[in-house]
Amino acid sequence: PYLLTLRGLLLSTAGDMRAIRAAWLRGGTSKGLFFRGGDLPPRGPALDALVLGALGSPDPSGFQLNGVGGGISSTSKVSIVTASQREGYDVDYLFGQVEIKERRINWQGSCGNLSAGVGLFALAEGLVAPDFGAAGVSPHVLRVWQVNQGYGMSVCVPPGVSTPL
Repeated sequence: PYLLTLRGLLLSTAGDMRAIRAAWLRGGTSKGLFFRGGDLPPRGPALDALVLGALGSPDPSGFQLNGVGGGISSTSKVSIVTASQREGYDVDYLFGQVEIKERRINWQGSCGNLSAGVGLFALAEGLVAPDFGAAGVSPHVLRVWQVNQGYGMSVCVPPGVSTPL
């Protein structure tokens, strides 16, 4: 079970509630749950269990009623964003496509739609200091490393994003 709050999720794991910062963002025609990588367990069974629980998978009904997933593939996605240690990149973006009726996450692909939300999330969560130019009207261009498939991209964020979501 979970409780969605203004600042994140309260997740129940083994009977204990734990607060985890998260944001539900739209990117293109997709919506997904965004997390700061440092707030999560490392990749593996514990991370998978947390993400599956947050989105409400598996759900035999296909509605993801016990989570924030929307019961369709374009709303059953997760993005994990961390400050990058890779030279020339601001943040790393790990994408997961969460199966709705099965206990499975595909960590192999990417989502161009949600990648549009990575810059917004990184700036709003303070993973990158905002830089909108001297006049404050230029877009901030972030260099993003797509972890799943090993490529870089530039993400532009318009002025006005400098506070937590």
